[in-house]
Amino acid sequence: MTEKKIKLPPVLTRGDFETDEEYREYLDIENSSHIPISTTLEEREDLKEIAQLTIERIVGNKIPIGLRLPKRDVDRAKSLALQKGVPYQTLISSVLHQYLDGELVERDRKTVSK
Repeated sequence: MTEKKIKLPPVLTRGDFETDEEYREYLDIENSSHIPISTTLEEREDLKEIAQLTIERIVGNKIPIGLRLPKRDVDRAKSLALQKGVPYQTLISSVLHQYLDGELVERDRKTVSK
């Protein structure tokens, strides 16, 4: 059986341990661990499922998109995001999500004063 090392990101952080030594031991184990490439179909399927769940945990069900926006809108989003203490991409994503879920609605421009 051929073994191949697969490095996974640490799941735990320093705050999960009482001492620096415990955390270093954990990192040593994480950095030196390996998963053998299994020869049975059942083991391969299990590893695929674990890998998929790991990816979903790390990145979720998000996909990157390219989007051209007016500079003025991006600058305003950055300013508002800074006030709220979030990344501007997160703010834009949140606004889009809220709009698509019907939580944000368009206002009649005639009744909105600037």
